[in-house]
Amino acid sequence: MYDWNGTPPRRQLWRTLAAWRRCASRAWTRLAEQPPPARLACALMLLVLVTLCAGCATSSPPETWPSNPQAPRLSEPLPSESYSSQAQRLIESWLRAVTGM
Repeated sequence: MYDWNGTPPRRQLWRTLAAWRRCASRAWTRLAEQPPPARLACALMLLVLVTLCAGCATSSPPETWPSNPQAPRLSEPLPSESYSSQAQRLIESWLRAVTGM
């Protein structure tokens, strides 16, 4: 079984894993060259990142779900005439005034 590029998927997987391993090896080497406070800072940042990702991934619901607020009441009564009919009436009166009919 081959993918669109003609490379077997297993070979692609190994290439991808090898690339990640090279990146991790380079990062580990650079981290080992840093002074101890920088290593501690990197470790703490990684710990915070992992903790936040794990916290966001949990699906435990809260004890009480918040409820939506009630819809606001209308302060003005609904008009007896619809907007479109009122607009049509005003346009017709404006047109009569402009054309002088």
